[in-house]
Amino acid sequence: MNIQINGNEIEVKQTFRAHIIYEQITGQTFSPKNVTDIITFFYSSVMACNTDLTLDFNDFIDWLDENPNTLTDFISFLTENDKRQQALSPKQDEKTTVKQPAKKKK
Repeated sequence: MNIQINGNEIEVKQTFRAHIIYEQITGQTFSPKNVTDIITFFYSSVMACNTDLTLDFNDFIDWLDENPNTLTDFISFLTENDKRQQALSPKQDEKTTVKQPAKKKK
């Protein structure tokens, strides 16, 4: 996903660095429950993808207010990434059973 902030073209990705920044800001792992969580993770992702960008959280909120469709795009981006991850991950309910060796008769 590409966005433009303050004349900077930024390719936003979902990275480990973004998760770390989010955890440093909030003190918790990313498990979105409300719009604040999503916006904070969006900010974390932007900062992770462009470490040279000087942008505080309030300026980011102002930018979002001017570009409200970008948040919808980011949510779609997260949803698509989640679908891809689930498709690549083994299903939880497909458990491998281990056969016990037959007991020897005496």
